[in-house]
Amino acid sequence: MKQPTPVQLRYIEAIEAHWKEHKLGPTNKDLSAITGRATSVTHSMVSTLARNGWIHPLTSLARDLRTTRMKIEVTVGDWPKEATND
Repeated sequence: MKQPTPVQLRYIEAIEAHWKEHKLGPTNKDLSAITGRATSVTHSMVSTLARNGWIHPLTSLARDLRTTRMKIEVTVGDWPKEATND
């Protein structure tokens, strides 16, 4: 896997810092405020990071954006009902 560019790494670090501080993932608006970029630029960067495998959502919720460098501990009870076959 290719290494992220300095700008991409800034977004990755911003996501990790947001989790550490708030105990939940950032929205695109949060990332825009942190990085000082327009929300359209942030949306494009989030898409690029996901496509390259550096970030991924745990669920479809807006604040479930995680980096692949983060340790994720998940139990079955953490998954939304629509993600399970119950």
